[in-house]
Amino acid sequence: MSFQLSNANRDVQITYTGWLGMIRLAEEFGWKPAGTVADVENPQLGHDPDLRDGPYASNDGLLVTDDDARAFAAALRLASCRPGADRARISRIAEVAEEGRFRIW
Repeated sequence: MSFQLSNANRDVQITYTGWLGMIRLAEEFGWKPAGTVADVENPQLGHDPDLRDGPYASNDGLLVTDDDARAFAAALRLASCRPGADRARISRIAEVAEEGRFRIW
């Protein structure tokens, strides 16, 4: 299983285990997940419009909010400075999140 992180400008592919690793890494470096939210602008996706604090490990188009995405990116940037970090891999994900809101497919 893989994931695609998408915003208006970028699409990045990542494996399931890679995505879960990025989530854990960001948490280790201070990110406090706010949870995903439903995309109420696209009712055909079938999301519960009242969804708050949704999962990150679901690839059905849920959204990461602007503030949450930027906080996630900031934590990943901190993590990329540690010795032995895979800076290129972390950077690819951080670049999507730095632009704000993104969708998890």
